[in-house]
This record gives sequence, structure tokens and C-alpha cells, in this order.
Amino acid sequence: LCRTIADILITIMFEFNLSPDYIKKYYPCDYLTPEEWEQEKEPNILLGSIYFLLGCVFLSLYVPVIYVLSKKEMLRVSSCYPLMLTLAIFDSLTLCVNGISLGIFSIRGDMLCTSFVYVYIAGIGAIFGWCTCTMLCVVLAFNRIVETINTKWSDFLFRGKKVIFWLILCFAYGLFLGLFTPPIVFTSKHYAVFFDPYVSISKIDSNNTEHYTNIPHAVHNISICIVLPSLYIFLCAYIIFKYKSVSTNVDLTTAQKLLLLQSSLICMMTFGASGLYLYFQFFPVTEALMLLAQFFWILAHGVGSCIMVFINPTIRKFVLKEIGSKIKTIKGTNSVSTTTLRRASQV
Repeated sequence: LCRTIADILITIMFEFNLSPDYIKKYYPCDYLTPEEWEQEKEPNILLGSIYFLLGCVFLSLYVPVIYVLSKKEMLRVSSCYPLMLTLAIFDSLTLCVNGISLGIFSIRGDMLCTSFVYVYIAGIGAIFGWCTCTMLCVVLAFNRIVETINTKWSDFLFRGKKVIFWLILCFAYGLFLGLFTPPIVFTSKHYAVFFDPYVSISKIDSNNTEHYTNIPHAVHNISICIVLPSLYIFLCAYIIFKYKSVSTNVDLTTAQKLLLLQSSLICMMTFGASGLYLYFQFFPVTEALMLLAQFFWILAHGVGSCIMVFINPTIRKFVLKEIGSKIKTIKGTNSVSTTTLRRASQV
């Protein structure tokens, strides 16, 4: 009996969501006619523009960060930088979904059955991106703890190509949940994403409501809400107590204050997005909470760019150095071009 129940649970929770049979069974669009689906659309140009602009701003900040982190001299400094580079890349890709794509969907008033391919693929990408990025955040926090406590442990777990194992693990985990659990799809009824694609459409009474509860995603969010803050609290507490035990000065150093600030921002945004989406998957919520969850989701992936550009001293230094060298190169090129033109005109 237990084995039968387990098999049923596995079948329900883990089905390949790109299968035509799966899509036809759980996400049919024949409840309404194409004309009726068009009438259900509720465009919101202002809100969609805000989503879109937030996505563009954070993406523009990630460009120099990814460029700097991809340099060999940065990747060799510490095992945390390959993790940070991968996280920056996946955060950028996810912002293309929750900022850029959802902004366009909001402006157009789209929902699943008015733009099926784009909304459905964006829903799969949302789960994949969220689960991969949050797992990378956990691994990064664990990496910082191990490196702070014992460098030998850090070398054993992360040194050299060993870090690739952690990257593959996070990627495989996110990809599995993205492809084998129900996608979270956008609807212009609330300008947010839901597992139930027919939410708030009064003309539709779906028979598959139980399927639209994504248990693995809920377990993931609960785990993130517990594990990520716990790791960063432990890291900050360890550094503070270690510092206080060897120093008579009661004030924290600038580096310690920056660590606390970075940790607080990461935890607050990730915890907010995880907690709110977890809550309204099971309980009714107000429109304001739905929008708040959407903004937390965008900020959870975008705050990393602000931290690395404006707060992290090492990366900020490299970014400013690269920008300065590019400006000098451009000025030098322009100067040479001007001199050449003057000589040519004199001839």
C-alpha cells in the first residue's frame, strides 16, 4: 500500500511538462473560444512598464559584473567567484522572465491561452531560474562559511574544478524542477504568476485543481526560508564573535558591516519572495500582496547586481578599473583619430 501511494505521488508530482499529452490534459485552451480569451485580457501599461524597466536596470548592472567576474584573475582569487559568476548569469536570465517578459505580458494583458507558447515557456523558465538561483545562494553561503572557518575544508570541497560539481548540482536540480513539476504561469488578472492558469476566470471550472499545487516547489521554498537565513546568521555571528574575542574595540570594521548589509539584503528579498509565493499558493490573498510578491521576486534576482556594483569592495574596484581603462582607450583612440585628420588636412 505504501509503495502504491509513493508511486502515485511520484506520478502526480513529477511529469514531463513539455509532453503534448501533459499539456493537453492539464492546460487545454478549449474552455473558451479565441474571441472569449481575448475579452478576458486586462492590459496594464503602467505596471508592465515598471516590471520591464526594473528588469532592464538590473540587467544593465549585471553586464559589467559578469564581465569582471569572468576574468581569469578574478576566478583564481577565491572559489566563491565561480559561484558568484554563475549566480549572476542565472539571475540575469531569470530577470529576462520575471522582469522583461512579464512586463511585456502585463502591457499586452496576456495570460496562458492568449499567448500560449511564450507564457508557458516563461513559466517553466521561472521555476528553473528560481530554484537554480536560490540553490546557488545556499551553496555560496555554505562556501563562505567553510572558507571562513577552515581553509583546508574549503580546498577539499571547492578548490579548482571541484566547484564545477556544485554548479552542475544546482543546475541539474533547477532543471529537474523546471521540467518535471507544474510551471508557474502569468495571468493579467493579477499581473503575477500562479500554478493555476485559470485563476479568477469565472467562466472556467477546471477539474485539475489538485494538480496546480506544486508540492516540490513549496518544499523548496520552505527549505530556502529556513536554510538561507540560518547560514547567513551563523556566518555573521561567527565573524562578529571571532572579532570580538581578539579585539578590545567594540566597533565592527567596515568589511564586517558590509557583510552584514549584503547578507541582510539577500536574505530579506529571497525570504520575502519565497514566503509570499508559498503563502498564496495555499491561501487567498489580497491584490496588494500578489504585487508585493512579484516585486520581491524581481528584487531577489536583481539585488545581487546592486550588491556587487555598489557594496562589494573587491568587485566594485575591478568594475571601476575596467570602466576607467575603457574610457582611456576610447579617449586615446579619439585623440589619435583627431591628430591623423589634422595632419591629413594640412597635406
